[in-house]
Amino acid sequence: YASMGNLASFIHRYGRLDEDLARCIFRQLVEALAVCHEAHIVHHDVKLENVLITDINYKSPGFPVPSLRLIDFGLAVTTGVYIFYIK
Repeated sequence: YASMGNLASFIHRYGRLDEDLARCIFRQLVEALAVCHEAHIVHHDVKLENVLITDINYKSPGFPVPSLRLIDFGLAVTTGVYIFYIK
């Protein structure tokens, strides 16, 4: 459940993001993609509409920070080295 909608609607609702908030959002997005890449998954459809905001962390220092979830892996592919054993 994404109580705050997607990132596109968040920006439309609240306007231009301040630099510190944008940095926090970008960091979470990059971390999510890093987890995918470590699992040999390439998303192929990263856009504002595919980033959900599930809640706001009001306990963060300085300003509230949204928690993000990356969705819609319909175009995702797996990559990596696979070893096939022939018997």
